[in-house]
Amino acid sequence: MGKHKMMIVSERFKMRGLTPSDATADYLSWLNSDVSQFILNRQQTTDDLVTYINTQNNTPDTYLYGIFTKEAEQHIGNVKFILSEYSGGTSAEMGILIGDKNWHGKGVAKEAIFAFITIAKDKYNLKRVFLGVDKSNVPAVKAYIKMGFKTLEPDQLDDESLSGVKMELLLN
Repeated sequence: MGKHKMMIVSERFKMRGLTPSDATADYLSWLNSDVSQFILNRQQTTDDLVTYINTQNNTPDTYLYGIFTKEAEQHIGNVKFILSEYSGGTSAEMGILIGDKNWHGKGVAKEAIFAFITIAKDKYNLKRVFLGVDKSNVPAVKAYIKMGFKTLEPDQLDDESLSGVKMELLLN
């Protein structure tokens, strides 16, 4: 079973690997609006999006999933995990974008992250999730802290980005 065949289902959402057919005008509009102000790589056209999706799908240990509402199957955001081995087991670097503003502040990120963690703990021996977040993205920082993420000390940062902060969640 390929990595993109896995469906992750939570209470309100289902997450599946993105395909080129998901490169819609709506998805593109997220990248050209203020919801993506903290996203580093923004695709400019639907062709760019298709290339991005294909590249992610062809990269080992990278999981780019769309977050879709269960009922209407409306694409509301994406979550990406990059798995890697580290001394304590498997680590996942993650990024998340809730593109549809109607879903902001409604716990989508938490639900999506914990749905993935539940599966990945067993399937991949996941022990640690980490992410980078812009310090000025206060709602995201607060949400991650509420989920149990801890801010790493500056000397633990991979890159000395002035605006970014690295956070991690250790799983037991």
